[in-house]
Amino acid sequence: MSDIQLTKLLLDIPVPFVSAQSWIVYDCLSEQVLFGRMERERREIASLTKIMTCHAVLDMISRFEIEEKQHYIKVSQNAASTMGTSAELRQGDLICVWDMLHGLMLPSGNDAAVALAEHFGAMLLEMQEDQRVIDEEKPLSQEGAGLQVVAKPRRNIFISRNTQFRDSPEICAFLEEMNRLALELQLKGTFFDSPHGLINWCNRSTALDVAKLSSIAMKNPKFRQIVSTKYYKVPKVQDQIRNSRTYHWENTQKLLWSKGVNGVKTGVTTSAGPCLSTSIQKDGYELIIVLLNCKSLEARWIETNKLANWSIARMNKIKVFQNQPQPIYSVGCGSNIYRQNGNFEQQIRILNRIKHL
Repeated sequence: MSDIQLTKLLLDIPVPFVSAQSWIVYDCLSEQVLFGRMERERREIASLTKIMTCHAVLDMISRFEIEEKQHYIKVSQNAASTMGTSAELRQGDLICVWDMLHGLMLPSGNDAAVALAEHFGAMLLEMQEDQRVIDEEKPLSQEGAGLQVVAKPRRNIFISRNTQFRDSPEICAFLEEMNRLALELQLKGTFFDSPHGLINWCNRSTALDVAKLSSIAMKNPKFRQIVSTKYYKVPKVQDQIRNSRTYHWENTQKLLWSKGVNGVKTGVTTSAGPCLSTSIQKDGYELIIVLLNCKSLEARWIETNKLANWSIARMNKIKVFQNQPQPIYSVGCGSNIYRQNGNFEQQIRILNRIKHL
């Protein structure tokens, strides 16, 4: 096929207009970026932060063999008074971890984020202290050591840039764990300074990192079950004065009601703008689409659908060249330019650095 024919084929499905300042279409199967714009630019990500909060808790549950439906968290006054989107938790409520994770991810509860961070941060601090004691006692048990025992210095704890958390060593310990996991997962443009994502210039990531994290988290059946749940009910929660009530939570990820969508998370603050991470399984593809700083809340749904349909249509056309290795072509599309690799076998690498001329 000639260059002219290929160019005509690619231009048959023009790039849709997307208002998001950063966006990405990520292929979960090949773990490759298919399309994107400013996907490596660091931005505030609002409540998309909670994807890592949930992932970190589930990771600890697995490592420490915690039964999430039998392990309870008592809601503190600090957690219950957290501003912003809420699971409507009350001080003194006793809620199991499994229910609390739904309160975190469905109504995007900032109060649930703080409750989880306090609880699991306290566990981390206790484990660190136990390990410090063990390390200090080890030399004493060595026969004939005859050496001077030097106590190991206390490990410096993470210090939050957010003054709200500086007086909470438990939350700081949990934030340290979130950042440890980010480093382990090679999320190079990410730094967590909040368990919930309220306005905080230091709490930043990229569309690429959010897509990678979303893809990894969705591989966990428990995470996938939580974020794919549309409605969740917690019956007979008792508070500190033994009153009981029922929680009803609805998922803020409205695309769950669309065919093929099975997660992940919404987010919005005045500084981050409307954000959205969406997991889509459709026509044999498993995609994560992330939008950061859209022009409006409603635009998130429309633009995600546009990108999903456009990406799948283009990928289907590219499959025509599966057995026909092609050079890289520069293709102009209106006021946008992107680069398209026609070799599907080499991951296609459709890294479209869209630039407005």
